[in-house]
Amino acid sequence: MPKIDFNGVDFIKGNFDFLEKTFGDLFELADGMEKTVYNDPDSSTMKGNKFLELLVESIYDVEGLRLKGNLAQDISRLKEFNIIGYELKEKFHSARRIRNDAVHNKRVSTDKEAFRLAALLYTLSIWFYKKYGHDDSFRKVPPFNKSLIIDKNNAFNVNGTDTGGSVINRPDEIITPKTHTDVEIKKDTDFKQYKGSYLLNELSKLKKSSKESVKDANGFKDSFNEYMHIDRRIQEEFITKLEELKDKSSPQLIMLAGSTGDGKSHLLSYMQDKKPKLMESYDVHNDATESFDPKLTAIQTLFDVLDRFSDKNLNNPSNNSKNLILAVNLGILSDLLDDEYMISNFSLLRKHLEKANVFDISSVTKCATNDFLTVINFNDYPIYGLNNVGVYSEFILALIDKITNSNPSDNNPFFKAYQLDIKNNVKNPIIYNYQMLMNPDVKEIVVQTLLKSIVKNKKIISTRSLINALYEILVPSVIVNYKDIENVHSYLNDLLPILLFNTKNRSNVLNDISLDSPLNIRCEEIDNLIISSNTLSIDSVVSEYFDDYDEFEFFKSFLCSEKYNELSKSKQTEIKNSLIYFVLFFGKNNIKDAFVDEYYQDFVNYLYYYNYNPKRLRNLFIKIKKAIFSWRGTIDKDYIILDNLSNFEVGKKIIVNFKPMNDDTTISESYFNNNIVFNIFVGNDVCDECLHDSCDRNKCIKLNIDYLLFEAITKINEGYQPNKKEKNNLKVFDDFVLELLSKSKSNNVIIRSKYTNKLFIFEKDYSGYYNFEEA
Repeated sequence: MPKIDFNGVDFIKGNFDFLEKTFGDLFELADGMEKTVYNDPDSSTMKGNKFLELLVESIYDVEGLRLKGNLAQDISRLKEFNIIGYELKEKFHSARRIRNDAVHNKRVSTDKEAFRLAALLYTLSIWFYKKYGHDDSFRKVPPFNKSLIIDKNNAFNVNGTDTGGSVINRPDEIITPKTHTDVEIKKDTDFKQYKGSYLLNELSKLKKSSKESVKDANGFKDSFNEYMHIDRRIQEEFITKLEELKDKSSPQLIMLAGSTGDGKSHLLSYMQDKKPKLMESYDVHNDATESFDPKLTAIQTLFDVLDRFSDKNLNNPSNNSKNLILAVNLGILSDLLDDEYMISNFSLLRKHLEKANVFDISSVTKCATNDFLTVINFNDYPIYGLNNVGVYSEFILALIDKITNSNPSDNNPFFKAYQLDIKNNVKNPIIYNYQMLMNPDVKEIVVQTLLKSIVKNKKIISTRSLINALYEILVPSVIVNYKDIENVHSYLNDLLPILLFNTKNRSNVLNDISLDSPLNIRCEEIDNLIISSNTLSIDSVVSEYFDDYDEFEFFKSFLCSEKYNELSKSKQTEIKNSLIYFVLFFGKNNIKDAFVDEYYQDFVNYLYYYNYNPKRLRNLFIKIKKAIFSWRGTIDKDYIILDNLSNFEVGKKIIVNFKPMNDDTTISESYFNNNIVFNIFVGNDVCDECLHDSCDRNKCIKLNIDYLLFEAITKINEGYQPNKKEKNNLKVFDDFVLELLSKSKSNNVIIRSKYTNKLFIFEKDYSGYYNFEEA
């Protein structure tokens, strides 16, 4: 094993009592790890566990945050609060996983694992000391020693990654994490130009129509697709399942189900390249790309492939066929289940597929295994997660980082091509767009804009469509020769903010986003911006509303130049009207805050409560109840209008309540329901069936609330009167209210005269007779 010396660091006491104690405790744990890492690695790992927990707890204390009790969540939240970056978050999680193996899986640690944990904790401690140490000398003192001496046989660098044996000195600065890949860095001569730009040529590979976007299941065909690979949770669970099933005595069917372009072929290509020995245990068929006979339909081809799992062969003791991985689109799978040949010859397979609920969007398959069948559904692994801050997507952010990372060790062909263009003095909107997307604030706005469209429109965006959308916000639909690059007006509509929000007829993703343009937002701050841009000098508007961003400097310089003053009034007005797109990305914080969509934010908050804290949903039920009575109107308290006649309005008394939510939830930011479902009943007392979660539909009515219905309910409560078209779109809510009225057993009816406004009560008394009297 390599030699480590954690001693030799004098602890420098600080005046800040809390940090002094924290640093002292960390130093003591580091010292304990050093003394036990070789002769008792299990004990060393346990000390590393305490080190990691104390580190995270200390960060929360310093930042004034409250721990949630789950280390994985607490680490992820540090990224969400922008306290740590994506790469540092991965280091925290890597250390946590080593700790989990020892603590939760009750497995004895090896000296190699203990050393790797120590190396990871060293990197994290450097960051901690630099961020929270209170003077310059103190910042340079981590709890570990300053140097790592590593032998030739077994070595790790400070990132906890195997180095192959070398001597590594610990740097004074935080190490920038490396992307570990087998792809070689391209040489300048490997790049090609397209329309005079190296960057444009590389970005063109992101298009849906490019040859790079079409993959098969036989391995990566080029370094580009290998570079673009991002590890996902479905990949980890897929590998785990393959390892588990590879040595089964009977043939196993592993079905990768999903939508077109979601990454099934890419995952299989990755497996063929990186796990070839594991894949030797399986035949692979990709229904989107393979056909044995051009005369056969896709369904007929699948029956041939699945023959080993027919009723006849499953009942054959001598059936020793090879395991099969089948990548299949849900649409094909649905047709397969309905086929008469399937019903007659694959009854057992069909039964297991139906049991897996692959078509039920309200349930999660989670690697459902039945006998010989395992179904892994891509739709169960959304590209975004949900937490108490909102929605987030590490996957989309990682995709953007693949395009924009500037670290030389990341082997980024896009950035290399960009550097070549800069070297050749290429200037065009594509270069400016790329520079904008490199900015962390811009990345986050792009991610949140995509997520907002997904949530609002209930869309499942495939990986292929997502990558294509990133291409479309960087590269305009028509590429011209930009002669006068100093005149921003000549390519105004080709810049990223406008391409993101004002692009139609290119792709469904950007078309959906365009329907939710910043131009639709009306509030005092944005109205003032519009007024100022039309009444004040452009210099004043820039100074008042825009912050200092290097990536926006080219635009600001133009606005304050003679080039702008030479434009016609109509062109100047066009630019002023476009500022609303750019201020969202590059404005000062007060104007950026004006773009917060409160309806959307409220819906996301309630969605979080529904999945993880149902007790917080009572306010939403109050909103629903108010909307029920506002929808048809009321005559008196608890009386909702049944009929609106020429001379009278007839109302019926109705008491509405909702079934208590089950608070026994399993916290998972990745598995959650996208809609909020209420069980609503008429009356004051909840029935026993409701309490035991077995209420039938005759007693409870389910109301499925997506974003559009939530927004309508909120607006109705604010006094908004939907027009006829909007009411037609809300027929599901109208039907729901009518069903509630039909289930009301109340005998109380109230009538109001439209002429005199008098109220009359029509009710049944205890003797069974009806009374009609003025209220």
